[in-house]
Amino acid sequence: MAQKQGIKKVVSLFSAVVIAGAVTIPYVSYADTYYGIHKIEYTDEFKQYIEDYKNGDTEKYGDKIPSPYDVEGTEIKGNASGISRYASAKYDPREIDKTTPARDQENLGVCWAFAGMTGMESYLMTNGYGEYDLSEEHMRWWAKNGENGWNVGDYDGTSNLLSMGYFASGEGPKYESDIKYNTHKTRPSNQDSAKTIGYTADNIIYVENTTESIKNAIMKYGGVVSGYYDKDRYRSEDENSYYINVNPGQNHAVTIVGWDDNYSKDNFTGRAKPSKDGAWLIKNSWGDYNDEDGFMWVSYEDRTLRRESDNYAIKSLRKNEGEKIYQHENGGYAAYGGTSFTVANVFNFNGTNETIEGVTIGNESIGAEYNIYYAPVVNGVPQNKNMTKLASGTFKETGYITVPVDSTYIPSGKGAIVVQMKSNGRNLAAILAEENIAGVDWFEAKASKGESFKLSSSGSFQDMNSNTSNPMNFAIKAVTKSNVSEDDIIGANRYDTAVKTSQKGWSSADTAVIANGSAIVDALTATPLAESENAPILLTDKTSLKDVTKKELQRLGVKKVYLIGGSSVLSSSVESQIKSMGITTERVYGNNRYETAAAIASEMIESGNEIKEAAVVNGMTGLADAISFGAVAAEKGMPILLADKNGNLTGSEKILSENNIEKTYIIGGTAAVPTSVESKVKNPERISGKNRSETNAKIIQKFYTSSSLDYAYVVKDGMQASDQLIDGLSVGVLAAKNHSPIVLAGKSLSDEQRSVLSSKTINKVVQVGGGQNINAVLELRNK
Repeated sequence: MAQKQGIKKVVSLFSAVVIAGAVTIPYVSYADTYYGIHKIEYTDEFKQYIEDYKNGDTEKYGDKIPSPYDVEGTEIKGNASGISRYASAKYDPREIDKTTPARDQENLGVCWAFAGMTGMESYLMTNGYGEYDLSEEHMRWWAKNGENGWNVGDYDGTSNLLSMGYFASGEGPKYESDIKYNTHKTRPSNQDSAKTIGYTADNIIYVENTTESIKNAIMKYGGVVSGYYDKDRYRSEDENSYYINVNPGQNHAVTIVGWDDNYSKDNFTGRAKPSKDGAWLIKNSWGDYNDEDGFMWVSYEDRTLRRESDNYAIKSLRKNEGEKIYQHENGGYAAYGGTSFTVANVFNFNGTNETIEGVTIGNESIGAEYNIYYAPVVNGVPQNKNMTKLASGTFKETGYITVPVDSTYIPSGKGAIVVQMKSNGRNLAAILAEENIAGVDWFEAKASKGESFKLSSSGSFQDMNSNTSNPMNFAIKAVTKSNVSEDDIIGANRYDTAVKTSQKGWSSADTAVIANGSAIVDALTATPLAESENAPILLTDKTSLKDVTKKELQRLGVKKVYLIGGSSVLSSSVESQIKSMGITTERVYGNNRYETAAAIASEMIESGNEIKEAAVVNGMTGLADAISFGAVAAEKGMPILLADKNGNLTGSEKILSENNIEKTYIIGGTAAVPTSVESKVKNPERISGKNRSETNAKIIQKFYTSSSLDYAYVVKDGMQASDQLIDGLSVGVLAAKNHSPIVLAGKSLSDEQRSVLSSKTINKVVQVGGGQNINAVLELRNK
């Protein structure tokens, strides 16, 4: 049994520093005033404490630091079973196996870690996740040495904010079996490598200090992490109950897990006795020290339990499925607010094919309206033009609140999450920020230039850390996911993507086709030739052979290379480098793109391919149509010929007249390929839509009639830049080999593409080249 007197000497200082809660009567410190955003000033009690701290006169406060802010908690109505109020006059989770045993903090003052872990363990049991024994030791070392801003010693004590910041960070919790309590003199060697439980708290709420809200929070979420002031003489003789009738503050963290409206007032045999029956059931951290197995009853009339702004409940968990949390803070110690303001955090997004899935905000403003954006960053500064809106709504809770976002692609590199907030007219809108607070030595804010910004009256973002002597970050976290399946073909660049395409389709190849990766128009029609030779299409620079391309030629064992384009497109140096590998080369080219297309068709014919069908696209504006049709043309062995805007088929007339071409597909509308072309070809059939995506849908509808597709290869549609179509050129041959379509897509599928593909079963949706069309990929995968 734990020796309580020994424990009491080192019980943690449980200060009531606020994590969240709307500002009820906000103060403004004009020394910290910015356009649209003000630092919420401390309460009068805390301002006095700061003065006393400066003068070295804090003994009179004992174990209590006054609350910096007045806050409004979240009112919780109903409960998990749907009953309008709370379940009954009594709720004891021990009777229904909904709580874990009381643990023992032993000789260390880390009650805050045990209270926090009880909150998590009770949530897991209450909500059907099962029984867990979580590692307080991991949280203990997470809070040490300033690694996460916290510098809490084993006997210093801290706030419940610490455990809430820990859970919101996604860096825990971990298992007791992996990192056992009080067994490490130095940081555990597996502190970072030990596995987490696989869930992250994505909503942590500050609970309104009312009987109904606390009871409903217990029923829904398993427990409310709180605190009270513990002193031996106010404990009952059997140590099963506690009541103190004065309010010296709080010095011990616990979790409220149940209640009994009829718990007799006569059970309280300490120094004071309440006037009425009724008590809260708390789970303590002193081991099995009494007849209640380490739990204890605290009178409803207790002057200290849940009296401070430090009552938290975990509302929901998110299963970890490859998400990543970008964050600058692990504890919002300051509050900033105004009638309306705009703030931002800049992150270096470094995932692969990354999408934003949610944004977590340390919110203090029930009823405040919010808008959340992704903004590009130029020279380290967020740009408030061309922002992408991610979400909007109204905060209904205070705490760490995660706002879900429809999967939205973000480019690799620096980007900003921008939060606009507007008050509801009752209180200031307010957001948490990590900042140093006088008199709180166990937290040291860390921040660097270029991390947190506020929008100024000039309409530009200003760095909150331009003066690094007062480091500060806003409590804004980006939850992202890397969306790469094992079937995706995404290289470090277009050259690498072409190589990965080759690796997907060929274990070896006698022949390869090489094109200039920056001159798509010259290689536009090469896909049918490559298919006829069972050859992958690889890419290189104009003047030198890319190393990744060279290695792929060696892997394949290539004996012959078709170079698409003249020496102005692929230099003689490239040709020499290929020949030095013992590989023969043959150039296929003309004086312009039209003649090059005809030359490719001639090469197909000279290689013995019988050409009965052909396709015609516009050689200037029809690049996307050629890519869209490339896999069909390759599979059917038909060349792709080019027409100009006047309907001239420069270089292709001979191909059309001297071969037994029985059918011609004209890809694109009459504005792209004039009606005059129809009289120059045999048996024409036009396939077109009002734009490239609709034309792509028409091609899929015409040539892929099966209700089941092995693959769909999603490539960028080239709307942002035509050279982005190059990935579609490389993958066209692979798509033809697998009898599968190419899907041209931008940020989303078009209605026509959605209509055509919705009725088809697609075994594997493959993204080629990565990028912003990930949303279209996810739509196809999730349909």
